Amino acid sequence: MRDLVEQFGPLWGSVLGIAQILGFAILLLLTLAFILLFD
Repeated sequence: MRDLVEQFGPLWGSVLGIAQILGFAILLLLTLAFILLFD
């Protein structure tokens, strides 16, 4: 089990990083759209 974690650790790190960046970008876009719509 530990070998599996060590093998896929970097991969999971990059996946989580990409997901975090995507989530942030979507949040930013939603905020901008909200401001533009209700300005």
